[in-house]
Amino acid sequence: MVWDSKRSRAALFGGMQKDQADADGTPMQDTWEWDPAKQSWTERTTTGTKPSARYGHAMAYDPGRGMTVLVGGWDIETGDSLGDVWEWNPTTTAWVQRLTGNEPIRPAGACTPRWSPTPR
Repeated sequence: MVWDSKRSRAALFGGMQKDQADADGTPMQDTWEWDPAKQSWTERTTTGTKPSARYGHAMAYDPGRGMTVLVGGWDIETGDSLGDVWEWNPTTTAWVQRLTGNEPIRPAGACTPRWSPTPR
């Protein structure tokens, strides 16, 4: 989950839905937003291809571009580490894949991205 400081909303993608404490959970591939002013969650209908169902991924918000970035996680089906990188534009509701995970240097399955206004 990530906080969108420009729109004052939290964004959430995927994870595991557990209806019971001892259940394995259902893999999710959906995008949601929390609006604290309305005290409500809204499922966002997205366009194009979206990231695969996953858990343990990390998200960061880029305020300069108004984009949410999703990194890695674990594949629901195989349990393998994912190294892909996606961006979500809340205005167009489009997910765009930026890295496939097949690049020579890839993010780890569980990581914490950090946004910095200064290029490194």
